[in-house]
Amino acid sequence: MGAGTSAGCGTDTGQQVSFGLDRERQVKFLLEADHLVVRSAGSFGLCDLVALPYCAATDHARPRLIEVKATQTPYGHFPPHKRKELREAAEKVGGDAELAWWPKGGELRYIGAKKWPEERKA
Repeated sequence: MGAGTSAGCGTDTGQQVSFGLDRERQVKFLLEADHLVVRSAGSFGLCDLVALPYCAATDHARPRLIEVKATQTPYGHFPPHKRKELREAAEKVGGDAELAWWPKGGELRYIGAKKWPEERKA
């Protein structure tokens, strides 16, 4: 199987994890054209990718902290507290927090933190 493909219907957790890792690698590859990209291996990091632009001439002159999701909905596995943590970390380093959402059969969309759903107050 090639990158971004899984056997069967994709309901197996192992297949879902593999597909998600493939998506992270694919997004990293696309960003490497004009960014130095570091991937945070495993699910314990603050974000999946940190992308640093090669020069200020790129569209994104600031560091980008990116969470990659291959889920059917963009925020299903990206809860409010994780979005808040990523947004705050990006602010601390003078960067931008982004969600790279690329569902199976769909197109890659970068969604900046300003477009994320509001956090509900308790």
